[in-house]
Amino acid sequence: MNPNQRAFDLGLLRRYEFLLVLSWAFFSMLGYVVILFSLPDFARSRGFSVVQGSVLSALLNLSMAFGRPLVGLASDRYGRINISGAATLVTGLSCLAFWLPAEQFGMAVFFALVNGAVCGTFWITIAPLWYVLAVLLN
Repeated sequence: MNPNQRAFDLGLLRRYEFLLVLSWAFFSMLGYVVILFSLPDFARSRGFSVVQGSVLSALLNLSMAFGRPLVGLASDRYGRINISGAATLVTGLSCLAFWLPAEQFGMAVFFALVNGAVCGTFWITIAPLWYVLAVLLN
């Protein structure tokens, strides 16, 4: 007896809704990984000490611990797609406005706190977004 479902439906790759969510997931995770693993090295390149770089990394992770539940609550109230888009926009803009020009440690700390609160949005909103996508595709 053969199963009536395929392991992966290649027809999904022809649907623009699926490709949009897949692209958002790819670029969102790419930015998340870059920030998470390169912030201490970036701090060193700006002349900060090793300790200051590790403090920035710790503050980024601490901010994620407080930001993710808040992003989840906001997405329950205002909609998953709206909050996903807004948080992704805030993440990108904070990189351009605070991370790249950060010459002082205070600015780098502010970036770590702001960006950490919203940079893990993918993990909070992807399950409901996949559900919305599955409803759209059926």
